[in-house]
Amino acid sequence: MTAELARALLARGHQVAIYAPRLGALAETVMACGVPVTDRIDAIGFTPDLIHGHHNTALAVAMVRFPTSRAVFVCHDSAMAYDSPIIDARIGAYVGVDQACTARLLVEGAPAGQIHLVPNAVDLSRFCCRTTFAAVPRTALAVTKSRAPWLAAVRAACADAGISLTAVGPAVDHIVADLPDRMAASDIVFAWSRSAAEAAATGASVILCDEFGFGGLLSVADAQEYPDGKFARRVLPDPVTPAAVAAAIAACDPRNAEQVAAIVAQKLSLDDMIPRYETLYKTILASPLPDAPSGIAAFLERALPRFDLPPDLYRSGAALEARLIRLDAWLGGRARLERLMPAIIGFTAASRSLGLLGEGWAAAEDWGCWTIAPVATLDLPVALITEWRGQLKLQCHHYFPSAEPPDTVRSVEVRSGGRLLARWDFHRRDYGKPDRPTPTLALPISLWQGVNGAIRLSFHMLAPASPLAAGEGDDPRRLGLALTSIGGAAPGTSQN
Repeated sequence: MTAELARALLARGHQVAIYAPRLGALAETVMACGVPVTDRIDAIGFTPDLIHGHHNTALAVAMVRFPTSRAVFVCHDSAMAYDSPIIDARIGAYVGVDQACTARLLVEGAPAGQIHLVPNAVDLSRFCCRTTFAAVPRTALAVTKSRAPWLAAVRAACADAGISLTAVGPAVDHIVADLPDRMAASDIVFAWSRSAAEAAATGASVILCDEFGFGGLLSVADAQEYPDGKFARRVLPDPVTPAAVAAAIAACDPRNAEQVAAIVAQKLSLDDMIPRYETLYKTILASPLPDAPSGIAAFLERALPRFDLPPDLYRSGAALEARLIRLDAWLGGRARLERLMPAIIGFTAASRSLGLLGEGWAAAEDWGCWTIAPVATLDLPVALITEWRGQLKLQCHHYFPSAEPPDTVRSVEVRSGGRLLARWDFHRRDYGKPDRPTPTLALPISLWQGVNGAIRLSFHMLAPASPLAAGEGDDPRRLGLALTSIGGAAPGTSQN
């Protein structure tokens, strides 16, 4: 979306430059259109009025380089660490490209009044709608991301239906520059999110496939729901199987494809999106510049995501061992995992499993770990998930100030890749009871089957509380989930 936005703003008379920490083949294409592109922030010779940031790591660099410039933060992904918002007074607007992203912005601290929904748009001058629609599909295109565990099922279904399939994208190491033409020449396109919208604009029948699940044939109702629903970053509810793909292929209808293309052209045109951003820019620039920012170190500590062990763990002697255990669990497979870890993995101060904890956790204590951020992550090895057949039982509870009434409820949402897996409601009346209900979690097989390494779970605290604010001591941390251990659960156990 960066390239399309930059070209459109340039055409409307704005001075534009693109900074990215790492440049790919697209950079040359964009520069050929007259937009300067650089991976050296100091090479930009003008001070921008406004910085339009798509990833927190690049935006943080630009905000340090141009300390008087205002900014917009755009969240394109509801799970990746790069899309966690920078909370800073110089950022005048936070944009989510769909409902799941706006929900993430709110949960992670963006001011509610500054959150806006601006869907990803389609450049209709490039993704042109066909004039004829095939009554019977004969050709198909699969557009992959970094992983495509669904591709085998798609290939099998297409082979059975006599459909010629071509796969492109990072997962098959086949990057192409003529994607609009390929989509326009395909009767069916297997894709998701923005690629699905682009394919739909060309009049292809779109079947929604992603590493997190299967959405079936993109219907008129699905297109009308966008930017919510399965067309966007919401749940793709079913696993990708040859039978499911075959049913979606059988449901392909030229009239449906034509109507979906018309809806996409009406709702997601790039020509309509650009003025919305220009209005946001003008509103931000019309407001007064906030007070001088805090020091660079404090800003970067607040702005940049943490990708490895929690900071407190670096202060413990177990940090190196935890890191090694984490790598073993990711790469060693089931045999290695069984040697390293018991059937139940604990998160006490003496546990070798601490390396599985990502961001958002306090240092481990003798009973377990507290979450101290709105979102805390945990990398769970697929070998372990397979051993447990996707059924998890967690020893955990939620912090409650003692003065709260018994009917108080505090909730935690569990997600993976933006997909909502569970919502746990914890009750004040159960706090401190040894026999309190124990949450379980059923991981959909489409999430982990055929996947190597680990699955990242994110725990979203909807109402963490500070003991200091509650008058219960001097601990200023906002405590949420208290995690002691994770083990396997019997299939069919209900979630709390």
